[in-house]
Amino acid sequence: RSDTVPPVLGLDSDGDGLSDYEELLLGADPAAGLRVGDRVDLNLAALAGDGRTVRLLGKPPAGLRFDPVSGRLMGLLGGVPGLYDLQLLVLESGMVVRAINLPLAVEAFPPRLLAGYEALVETPEGQPLGILRVSVTRPSLWSGSLELLGAGRRSGAGSFELVPGRSRAELRLVFKAAGAAPEAVVELNLDTATALVDGRLTAGVGEGVLRGHRLTTLAGSPPTARRLTLALDPGVQNGIDYPAGFGWAKGSVSNRGVVAFKGQLGDAQAFAMAANLGVNGQALVWVQPYKNKQSYLGGVLPMPDVGQPAPVAESLLPGMQWFKAADEKERSYAEGFAEPLALTGHAQPFHPVKTATELATQLDLPESLLSIEIESEVLSNAEGAMVSLPTALRLAANFALTVAEPATGFVPWSGKINKADGGVTGVLTLPARDTHLAGKAPLSGVLLPGLSPEATVGIGLIQVPVTGKKGQFRTASLLLEK
Repeated sequence: RSDTVPPVLGLDSDGDGLSDYEELLLGADPAAGLRVGDRVDLNLAALAGDGRTVRLLGKPPAGLRFDPVSGRLMGLLGGVPGLYDLQLLVLESGMVVRAINLPLAVEAFPPRLLAGYEALVETPEGQPLGILRVSVTRPSLWSGSLELLGAGRRSGAGSFELVPGRSRAELRLVFKAAGAAPEAVVELNLDTATALVDGRLTAGVGEGVLRGHRLTTLAGSPPTARRLTLALDPGVQNGIDYPAGFGWAKGSVSNRGVVAFKGQLGDAQAFAMAANLGVNGQALVWVQPYKNKQSYLGGVLPMPDVGQPAPVAESLLPGMQWFKAADEKERSYAEGFAEPLALTGHAQPFHPVKTATELATQLDLPESLLSIEIESEVLSNAEGAMVSLPTALRLAANFALTVAEPATGFVPWSGKINKADGGVTGVLTLPARDTHLAGKAPLSGVLLPGLSPEATVGIGLIQVPVTGKKGQFRTASLLLEK
């Protein structure tokens, strides 16, 4: 049978210079050639016979060490691919009785594994816990960082080996304990057959699962840097239990796939986000912008087509989660959230303009008119609302937003659009009502040209002053439509 009959003495199935018979004697796999990145353990003494010793002549590949006592050639195969001609001397009573030609043909490390990778760390139920960033720039060597909920960033580096006979690797990454954060051990699976990665994390008594992707390079990035705007849609919220405002940000993606955003979450909390474009056309998000580090924004953000090549891998399940922990020092929603709030991210390219006419054309605004919708339980411009708020705005030649409707009786208003980055700002001056205080209500947001549904051209939030400590506010949603 094929599993018991020794192969023909001269057959070399894997082309590594050793016959299948010799590899079986040495304890190697005759069907798997030697590669940079393989863990090697060859029992050369098996070629000598009982009562004899062996000596190795020649320089083995980098990473391998010959032990003259045991007769084994061992180590993590490094260096460069090529043919390494060695000679094995068999000695009896100190005399050479035989010389064996021992050519080792070493193949290259799988080049597709040399890349950058990112993976979200999540609970089995999908709640974000952090992010792992890993770079494999040289065979069998990794460096990276780990950010976990409530802890700072930790860096690490180390080595790994390939799975025998397969173009994949199972990395064991160790990040040392820091402060109150225990040592974290990550098992990360990389495979040339897919750009997606997975694995698991163990940190103290806690565990997490990983899902992520390979990062794009210059070849998979946009040909030039592009400006972007971003909406973080929380769905319909009442503005009391959860913020009603849309989160927003302005940013860019570079010609090397580097993504950067700055803006506000739906409670007007400022945030900055640095991410990277994956080969599947998505970016992973992990931000902890609050002083209470049990708060977070994390998930998967689909990226728009801004001229980059088509994605070469399947997508991760998109969507983000936003959680704000209680903090009495916060001026909005100090009580925090009862549960994480699901967000849908929409990123769109924005083309800077020179004139308001160009912008109206880009947004497809008939007569430069914008419909404005304000909604929450603390402030609304719906019919019958307690305060007369603008329901339509007109884009002026100087990019100011003037009130087009109602014709009279509306509260004082000023607003404008930033022609360079698509930002929208404004201020409503509110009278006192049961749901809010009198005072200034700042408005902020971004334009979103090309967003689906097509009627929507911008989003944002309004900070509505409410009773409580000085400066306390809730947020209302802002929707700009054609």
